[in-house]
Amino acid sequence: MRRTAQSLRWFGWYAVSTGIVAALAPNLILGFFGLPATSEVWPRVAGMLIGFIGVLHMNVSPINLQRYALATVVLRLSVPLIFGWWVLSGLGPWQLLFFAGADVVGALATLWGLRVDQQAGNSRQTSAIAR
Repeated sequence: MRRTAQSLRWFGWYAVSTGIVAALAPNLILGFFGLPATSEVWPRVAGMLIGFIGVLHMNVSPINLQRYALATVVLRLSVPLIFGWWVLSGLGPWQLLFFAGADVVGALATLWGLRVDQQAGNSRQTSAIAR
């Protein structure tokens, strides 16, 4: 799962760096997307969680858990659907959809990696936990 592991690692780095910025300076990210500044703690909480997810991706990537990788694809592809629902329901601004872009790109990269690794014979489970 060489390509799959690389995609998870790179997405992990993206999530960690985004999470750090969101946790320490959320208004920097909000302003970049044209959203109003806030003094609420929730963007910081979201940043922390995003960073933690990134750390998980980086730590799982070397052990080649194919099911984990596939689960991240499904979850990341659900992000634009959920965000879209929130926007259409009036629960969030349209700019929320910008945040889904990285999830879609990352999911497609992991999906591509799974396919390449499967064709190369590199798709293996190395943990009984994922069986």
